[in-house]
Amino acid sequence: MSKPKLLGDLVPYAGIGTVEEPTLCSWECSLCYGLGYVSYAHPVGHPEFGRIVPCPNRKMSKSVRGLSEDERGLKWENVLKIDGQNTQNAVTAAKAVLERGFGWLFVYGLHGLGKTLTMKIAAAEASRTGSDCIYTTMPAVLDNLKLAFDGNDYKAEKLLDRWQGVELLVIDEMDKLNSTPWAQERRFIILENRYVQNVERKQGITLMASNEPPAKLPAWLQDRVEDNRVKRVHLQGLSMRPSLNWTANA
Repeated sequence: MSKPKLLGDLVPYAGIGTVEEPTLCSWECSLCYGLGYVSYAHPVGHPEFGRIVPCPNRKMSKSVRGLSEDERGLKWENVLKIDGQNTQNAVTAAKAVLERGFGWLFVYGLHGLGKTLTMKIAAAEASRTGSDCIYTTMPAVLDNLKLAFDGNDYKAEKLLDRWQGVELLVIDEMDKLNSTPWAQERRFIILENRYVQNVERKQGITLMASNEPPAKLPAWLQDRVEDNRVKRVHLQGLSMRPSLNWTANA
């Protein structure tokens, strides 16, 4: 595979937050071409086969992408002090998955119950332990992948590698998805690969939040989310937003 002429176009971070550096490694890197990740040529059947890992030449420290500077300082108490009883189960489940180091967590419930804040805190907390994280939404993932639809197969492959291979992927708004065949196929590719890695091979973590319950997901995804090895948390109650004030968010 030849090296692209314009490496700066390879991995724009559209849809996952503002990042000053558009790459995780030097554009001159002969291993990853600036993407920041590599995959070693292990044979099929090897426990590390297909795993995407940070490039050995990376110089940027691990950090969470997709969060603002203020959000990177969030801690669990930021959500528990708003409505501790309603979010305690989600926080407990997120902590357990992060401490275990692999697996899936699916948090669902109606609007205003703390799902997004819990997801952002999980990403922020994980990044402080050295995990390589991305917080995003499902629509943003698909918007990012559309950048590869310019005939550049290398770009398309590397964008998919990033979403499939990042150590911790936090996906909010799982149920908000364009119903086109293209969108459905890309979601399947990413989540099926992460399911195999995170659940079957016990490598990496995917945290997901959705307004819709598993039963409203496509059958293939419902089947994986309802895997007994996947933790599911149903948040119930009324939206907390009507009771929020500036002091509660301080």
